[in-house]
Amino acid sequence: MIIEIGVIIAVLTSIPVGYLLSYVCRDEIEKRRKWYLSLGIFSLLASLILLSFNKAISLTLIYIAIVSFITLFKIYKNKEKLR
Repeated sequence: MIIEIGVIIAVLTSIPVGYLLSYVCRDEIEKRRKWYLSLGIFSLLASLILLSFNKAISLTLIYIAIVSFITLFKIYKNKEKLR
């Protein structure tokens, strides 16, 4: 049970990391939006495929997908506010 709680906490740390990346790397994310989107989609699909084989790799890919999607969401949200 303690391990599951640790895993949930570790995956939830991807949310602040996504917000931090959207703040720090704004210019690079705007230039390479399609790569961040493709990275997020690939990570999400690969994590679903690998879930039954290796849970550690699957959780890492879920972490990457969450960071990618939150970063893109934050950038798009800020762009709409500027318009």
